[in-house]
Amino acid sequence: MRRLIAVLAAALIAPALATATPASAQAAAPVDPAKALKKYVSPGYGVKFTEVSRLAGNGETLIALKSNGAYQFGKGKPAAADVSFRYQLDPELKELLRESDEFKDTANAEIDPLKALTSTTRVIQLKGKTYFTNPEYTNVLPDGKTWVTGKAAEDMEIPNTQPVDALDPTTVKNLLAGVSGKPGGVVNGARTTVYSGKITLAQLYKLSPSYRTKFGKPTGSSAKSKISWKIWFDGKGLPRRVLATNTEKIGSTTLTDSTDTRYSDWGRGTYVKAPPAAQIVDENAVEQELPELPTEFNPIQ
Repeated sequence: MRRLIAVLAAALIAPALATATPASAQAAAPVDPAKALKKYVSPGYGVKFTEVSRLAGNGETLIALKSNGAYQFGKGKPAAADVSFRYQLDPELKELLRESDEFKDTANAEIDPLKALTSTTRVIQLKGKTYFTNPEYTNVLPDGKTWVTGKAAEDMEIPNTQPVDALDPTTVKNLLAGVSGKPGGVVNGARTTVYSGKITLAQLYKLSPSYRTKFGKPTGSSAKSKISWKIWFDGKGLPRRVLATNTEKIGSTTLTDSTDTRYSDWGRGTYVKAPPAAQIVDENAVEQELPELPTEFNPIQ
């Protein structure tokens, strides 16, 4: 599976994300976003989100990753997550993958990893435990069990393709330094102020602690790769939308790589709960080895 991740990531790009190039704008947000985030990104608070990442070749979508869910915050960062996601593949690309060594002998298996990849996977990470469910796994689980926990679950990382982390106060503070905002219209029912700019991956690595943790240090030509970013903040200074886009020319093909994240329902409350205990099974109780899904795949990196 890790080979597939490498193949997808290579085909997918070597982009980048976010510099504080001043936006041609007026009006600043009513509240300092970095300060506002410190209040909300703390124990007892949470937020819901949707996210769409796409890689397009000459305008045609090759791979898309769609996800939605919620984060429960700890001190300064998410402490728990409940995320559903699925990959969508261009039909021709899907057929090529089916014929590859990775998948050609799996179409009639009890668990078809390519079908699992394009089905909806749900992952819950809470209090040091990880649980996941996917309809392709149901056939090999004991009756009444739909959620798996154990090492397979612990190894399953939630895809996170948004390199501009608008939930990190330090990243937001550094990114917005010297950037002016302008009216951003209404996003998820909230009137917003939008900030925008461009940045190389190397610059983003320096200014964003969360980027360093999630993506590591960019090397070679990828360090110079540049992305365009926009962040929309509401009247409370909370992010409502983040859009990151990179375009690269490879031969006669123009690859456009984008991640669009939208946040809603900021507030206090319980946003993440464990699955019902009666539906959970430890992977050690499952007779068949569960194939690994390529959830480490990050289109924008």
